[in-house]
Amino acid sequence: MEREIDRVPDFVDRARGAILGQFIGDAMALGSHWHYNLLERQRLYPGGIHGFELPSPGHYHAGRRPGDPTHYGDAARLLLESLVEDDGFDERRFGRRFVAAFDAGYAGYRDKPTRLTIENASPHLGDPSFAFQHGADDFQTVSMCRLAPVVVAYAGRSERDAVVARVVRVTQANAEAVAHNQAFARILDAVLHGTDLASAIGTGCAAQTGPCADLVRIRLGDALAMQDKPVVDATGLVGRSCYLPCTFPSVLHACLRHPGDFETAVLETVRAGGDNASRAACVGALLGAALGASAIPTHLAERLHARVAIEAAIEQLLAPIERLTAETGSSAGHRSRV
Repeated sequence: MEREIDRVPDFVDRARGAILGQFIGDAMALGSHWHYNLLERQRLYPGGIHGFELPSPGHYHAGRRPGDPTHYGDAARLLLESLVEDDGFDERRFGRRFVAAFDAGYAGYRDKPTRLTIENASPHLGDPSFAFQHGADDFQTVSMCRLAPVVVAYAGRSERDAVVARVVRVTQANAEAVAHNQAFARILDAVLHGTDLASAIGTGCAAQTGPCADLVRIRLGDALAMQDKPVVDATGLVGRSCYLPCTFPSVLHACLRHPGDFETAVLETVRAGGDNASRAACVGALLGAALGASAIPTHLAERLHARVAIEAAIEQLLAPIERLTAETGSSAGHRSRV
């Protein structure tokens, strides 16, 4: 049942919720990630999918424990901590950290865009002028599912779209990926500032311009056309794959279907299978922003093994905003320094 919202979260609570919700969504999908055959998944998990499953032997994330992140979550934490350390987004610094973190010694799964990004960057690592804007020609959801802290850091700022494009191109030098990430950032920014999810989704997609803007609006139309269907069924209609034609409408659909219930929206996304980790991270960010961190069930946050470190980085990212709020009495989402 959808929970009744009896209080209005402020910007800081929404910002905490967006980032924390992103990490929770990713971790909830760890064991059930990339199961496309739901009958086979049922044989592996006969009690059903309830979030934070243990990866089965031979799985992409085998060896990780419930409460650990997927490789998406590892990259998301790297981006969050980079924003804090660099006082904003620096593509050269982040790109070098990304290559170092996910090179051959990485103890986890390396997806195609990660491998190609490292391959493209490796010949240029000795060149300090290399801008790390030559990632894979790829339009999966790998950038979007770690984008929440970037949107928080640049919320309400005129340079947000340009920064998002730079973030995406580190690992995805692809116009379709850039356009969908910019639309997602616009939606999340609006929600952080108090716009309801349905309005933010509609206006955020409609406002996208430039290459692939028409594709963004097509995917919005897909999401709206499926509103009478449960999340699992709707996801199956557009496809459970990692690519944005499947993931983007499914993310929007889950948020529109369960706008007042963080746990249900994320859990149903996880149950829908396929690339559920990327979708659940995005749904977690949007629902976390809509409802605020104070509305995220404590038992979900407590399952994160890296919760203390993640929350510490969130507080460091938000510290300038909180100082500005205290000085001005306003909850506007602008960092004092970026």
